[in-house]
Amino acid sequence: MLKLRDISLKKRILLTNFLMIALPVGFLLVLGGLLFAGLKTTGTIREAELALLWQDKREALSIQLAVSSLKAKADSGKKVSEMEADCRALERWGIDSLIAKNGEIVYTSPGVDPQELLQDVQILVDGSRSFLRWDERGLALLYRAEKTRTVVIARGRIPFHARAPKEEDPLHDVWEILAYIFLAAMAIVITALGRYLARLLSEQILSPLEKLKIAAEEIRRGNLDASPAIDSADEIGAVGRSFDFMRQSLKEEKARREKYDENRKELIAGISHDLATPLTAIKGYASGILDGIAKSPEKERRYIEQIHESACLMENMVENLFLFSKLDLKKIPFHLESVALADYLADFARDRSDLFAVRGLALSFSSDGRPCRAAIDRTQFPRVLENFLENSIKYRREDVPAALHIHVEEAGEIVRLSFTDNGQGVPEEALGKLFDTFYRTDRARTDTSKGSGLGLAIAREIICACHGTIHAEANPAGGLILKITLPRQEETTEERRGDA
Repeated sequence: MLKLRDISLKKRILLTNFLMIALPVGFLLVLGGLLFAGLKTTGTIREAELALLWQDKREALSIQLAVSSLKAKADSGKKVSEMEADCRALERWGIDSLIAKNGEIVYTSPGVDPQELLQDVQILVDGSRSFLRWDERGLALLYRAEKTRTVVIARGRIPFHARAPKEEDPLHDVWEILAYIFLAAMAIVITALGRYLARLLSEQILSPLEKLKIAAEEIRRGNLDASPAIDSADEIGAVGRSFDFMRQSLKEEKARREKYDENRKELIAGISHDLATPLTAIKGYASGILDGIAKSPEKERRYIEQIHESACLMENMVENLFLFSKLDLKKIPFHLESVALADYLADFARDRSDLFAVRGLALSFSSDGRPCRAAIDRTQFPRVLENFLENSIKYRREDVPAALHIHVEEAGEIVRLSFTDNGQGVPEEALGKLFDTFYRTDRARTDTSKGSGLGLAIAREIICACHGTIHAEANPAGGLILKITLPRQEETTEERRGDA
């Protein structure tokens, strides 16, 4: 069995539009037909009407008012003197009246036998307690006011019947034709207006849906630039905007996937390149030992040391690669906590100064005197600092002692950290590439001991996870400046008390 929801939206709209036109027109025609039939039946169009026989219609009005007044005064218990004026008004038109209170007759029209009037009316009312009749036989009234125990009786020979029909109006047929024309014109206007509105409504609904259909088909084919371009402010416009938001999300996700795939390819290429050198070294030195090239104990020990150094380098590369992959896939949980970086970095520099002094690096620290509070992960953030220290040692100059200065300061709503060394520096065109995966300067490409090119990429991921930014600048005095910005946190109550 075919159900309404199985019919296409277009057909349902067309059916609804047809009913929107057909039902009002049908109702108008039925109503007009019933109106004309009723008017003809009652004699309105043929001008047959009921009227009083006498010439002056004010007489009928006077009689009606007098009867109504008597009934009202009887209900309210008015005195007979107050009711006599109404009785005399009836008597002027030939209608006799009688009033009784508590079973006693208190008023009778002059010259009228009360008993005869009473019997005459009782015959007409046929046993009814209250009765009013006014037709071609005349007027007969019997009204009983139960609360006041008042009875009003009136009897007259003045008839009420239909007047003879007027002479046929020669314009009658013309008016009737005009009435039919008016109904037909109204039907045409309703039909035309309904069709126009229905078409307008259909276009406003079906046209955006068609745009959505075309855009969806284009997206299915892989074209994520296809926008439905629906700018209306109604529900369909909201659907269009949601659709376009979904399209943008898919496009961004596609771009991220393509970037991710590109990074994976770079990772594989970088791993292959960086692991090849230490593996070749391990293989060469091991072959030298097996082939007997290392004949002396001293030479054999040197070969073993080279194998161990290459193995350690490979281990460090694998650890960095594993760490970077987990950071890139957001699989390392970060627990951010508010830290006063001025104290944190001062302690870090003090703890590391002696250790790195032995390796030839002078470490110093300064601040603007404020706490410089920011949110960091205490487990991952030291990796960034250690990486900067190691790079300062790896890329130091031979002609000057290596030095690294750490400075922290507040700048409005951010905390700025700067790490300035006096090393070899980086060419201007390479500054923006330092944080790319497996990127190394030309001088470092031939020396695997300089690292895998993952250190600064790892630092970038950690700083981004702390909602900060990182970039590199050239040191005018020679060397490199690495700058980190982090959102500033409000000082704690304890810090404010300490300042006070």
